[in-house]
Amino acid sequence: MSSTYDVIVSRIQDAFKPSELEVTAISEREAKYNVRIVSSVFAGVPLLQRHRMVNALFDEELRSGTIHALTISAKPPS
Repeated sequence: MSSTYDVIVSRIQDAFKPSELEVTAISEREAKYNVRIVSSVFAGVPLLQRHRMVNALFDEELRSGTIHALTISAKPPS
């Protein structure tokens, strides 16, 4: 996997301590990734805020184009 993939996994693990984490490179060439996170950090947090929390981890990469698109599914444990 690419170093961008490793950065995504590492930052999410550090920030959210997920019970489940799945990162899929939709297109590494185009820097598009799909992220599925289950973390107790998201308990009681509205959906839009959860997405903002994840996007904030990659603000620089999203602005520079290192990450072109990040599709996010962020949920608390059921």
